[in-house]
Amino acid sequence: IISMMMLCSSSLFSQNFWQRLNGISAANNVQCLTVDPSNGNLYAGTPNGGGAFKSTNNGDTWTMISNGLPVNQSVNAIAVAPNGTLYCPSDKLYQSTDGGGAWTVLTNSPEATSTIAIASNGTMYVGTGSLKSGVHRSNDGGTSWTPISNGLPIFTYAGFTFYRGIKSILIAADGSLLCSVNDGNSTEQGLYRSTDDGANWTKITSGLRITT
Repeated sequence: IISMMMLCSSSLFSQNFWQRLNGISAANNVQCLTVDPSNGNLYAGTPNGGGAFKSTNNGDTWTMISNGLPVNQSVNAIAVAPNGTLYCPSDKLYQSTDGGGAWTVLTNSPEATSTIAIASNGTMYVGTGSLKSGVHRSNDGGTSWTPISNGLPIFTYAGFTFYRGIKSILIAADGSLLCSVNDGNSTEQGLYRSTDDGANWTKITSGLRITT
């Protein structure tokens, strides 16, 4: 039996289930991936100024789509709105209405945006990095923003109060919001949930383990 198990295990690991794809710069270090469900186009973001990339053939080839994105900034997330507009958080939030051909900055968006989630009705939620302003919501395509961070962890630095860095935001099937805080203090980092469109957040502790 042991010999058969070893044979099956050896056969399993000898198979190539995954294939590495080429064509993305920054030493192929990909920070994020997303797909446009309307056409199957793939989008990838890379760190440290590597830029954003697009594939129209399931990842066989990639084209850089960084015109208008800030130089030397990481692309940590790319999101596709229901109307097909692309959004990319960076020093501010950037949008592209032509599939990544050109990007323009949303000047009223929060600074140091780190992550984004877009609801089926087009409502956008962005999180910001460390020493910044928590989570914000826009109901008008990014023209105006409302801070929605009550209940998220804060701290004081140099006499000023800041929210801890937001790592990711997710919209659950029931419409509630989830965001992960991963920034320094082990007693405050973790997963938070809002059931009122971001007006209030509560930390989820049941079943989760926080390590330092």
